[in-house]
This record gives sequence, structure tokens and C-alpha cells, in this order.
Amino acid sequence: MAAKTMMRTPPGVGIAALTATGLHTVAIDEAAIALRALVEHRDDLVTTRTQTLNRLHGLLTQLIPAGAPTRLSAETAAGLLRTLRPRTPLLRTLRALASDLITEIRRLDRRITTTATEITTAVAASGSTLTQLHGIGNLLAGKILARVGDIDRFALRCGVRLLHRHRPHRGLLRRCRPPPALPRRRSPTQLPPAHHGHHPDRP
Repeated sequence: MAAKTMMRTPPGVGIAALTATGLHTVAIDEAAIALRALVEHRDDLVTTRTQTLNRLHGLLTQLIPAGAPTRLSAETAAGLLRTLRPRTPLLRTLRALASDLITEIRRLDRRITTTATEITTAVAASGSTLTQLHGIGNLLAGKILARVGDIDRFALRCGVRLLHRHRPHRGLLRRCRPPPALPRRRSPTQLPPAHHGHHPDRP
């Protein structure tokens, strides 16, 4: 069995674990797992809210001849419904359904706000300095921490990049190499070197 193939088998992994030095003890990071659950829960709530808004927009286009604005909120939709006085059973049914969707969107907004507050609290409790970087807020920092976990578990600086590849058998067992140097561009006035004793100025 080739050495490269041996390293990818369970016996090879066991041998590497016994002989390698500087390995970290496997531990369950409950804080990262809890943060990941919060982040995924908020993503699900945002997806549900978007779907509910799309349904509400479809109902409003049937109730209002001019249609509804593209960027819709619960408050805007409620204001539009207050101007309607449906007289047919169909329009009254559509208005009642739209009112139920507005109530659902408001409930989702409260849950999203509550979950975002919990994520912010968890990021602050982790002691991470990600939020000090330009462009990274509490929610993005929460997603990064939930995905990466404890940064000290990576022995190499490029460990996070290798983890993102989802190919641990190709990346984590080899050293990170710097990118190859780009070839230097020659000046247009630079003449090519002479070969086999032939001078470029001579015929």
C-alpha cells in the first residue's frame, strides 16, 4: 500500500495520532455549537419571513389596482389594508388572508430581533475581536465563530482556509506552501539571450 493511500485509511489516521506531536485533545465546544444553532435558527426565520412577504405581496396585488411596493414591510402593508373596503366575498377573503400574513410577519420580526440579540450576546461572551475589523458586525462574526470554532485548534495560519475547502484529506495533512512567485516581465527593449554562441546582432 502506498504511503499516500495509507495516510487516508483508518489505520493511517491512528498511526498519525500516536506518532504526531503537538496534537490538541478533542473537546466539544458547546459555546460554538450553541452559537451555530442560533445562527441557523435566525437564517430559517429570515427565509420564512421572505416567503411570507412574497405571499403577502401577491395578495396585495390582487386587492390594490396599483399594486404594492416592492420593498414591503408589515407596517406598510397594514397601512394599505386600512384603505381598503372590500365589498365582494372574494376581496374580503383576500383581505383577511393578508391581515393574517401581516400578523405572522410581525411575529417573525420579533423573533428575528430576539435571536439577533442572543447572537450579539454570545459573540461578546466569546471574547472575539472579529467585530473590530471593518465591515464585520455581530451577526457576521457569529456566523464565522459558529463555523470555525476555537481558532487555537489550527496549528497553521492557513488552517481556516483549508477547512473552508471541505477537503481535509487533501489539505490538513500537508504543509501550507506560499503561492508561486510570478515570473518577472522583461522590458520591451531587453534583448533575448544569445543561444549556442549566436549573437542577436549578427546574421
